[in-house]
Order: sequence, then structure tokens, then C-alpha cells
Amino acid sequence: MLSKSHQQELLGWLELLKSLNLLLCADTNNFTLIQNKWYQIQDYLQIKIMTLNSDYLDISQQSLFQSWQTETYRYIRLLKTDFLFYQSAKQITTKESRFLVIQQRLNEAINLTDNYLLAVLD
Repeated sequence: MLSKSHQQELLGWLELLKSLNLLLCADTNNFTLIQNKWYQIQDYLQIKIMTLNSDYLDISQQSLFQSWQTETYRYIRLLKTDFLFYQSAKQITTKESRFLVIQQRLNEAINLTDNYLLAVLD
């Protein structure tokens, strides 16, 4: 079972991801707003998520937590690359395909955290 502070950190993380997803789905052309949210996500990942310690968990839960942490980090790194490709794309079709990849990968990161929380909070 996760401690209350860890649960709050993960729920805050999930809320950040979902808020970025809402911005992307809103079809706003305010790239500055999306970019600011993206920077918040990267900061939260480095400051709060990657510094969470799993030592207080029992052995079976430690590996699950570490796997979640590793996969979360991987998704955000991939999203960073996707955003860079999106920004540098010149053709509309390339931008559209990159945008769809960003949405898909973001949804996968959200689902990963949702599933992890369901597994440890039961």
C-alpha cells in the first residue's frame, strides 16, 4: 500500500497529465499554454516522481513501483521527442500525424498511472 504522501504525488502527476490531454483535445492553438503545461510535467517528473523512494514497500510492490517509474520516465522522454518533431514539422500532414502520436502516447502514460494506482490501492 502506498503512503498518503506518495498517493498525493501520483494523483498530482495524473492530474497534470490529464490537464495536458484536455488542452490537446480542446484544439486550442495556444501553443504557449500547452508548452507551459509540458514544462510543468517535466519538472514534476524530475522533482517529485523520480525522487520517490520505494524502500518502504514490501518486496513484491517495490518491483512494480520501480517498473512504473521506469516506464513513466520512458513515456515522457518519448513525448519530449514527439513534441520536438511536432514543432519542427513543416508539412500539415506531418504535424497532424505527430499530434496523433503525442495524444496516443499521452493517453498511454495516463493509463499506465491509472492502472498502477488501481493495482496498489486495492
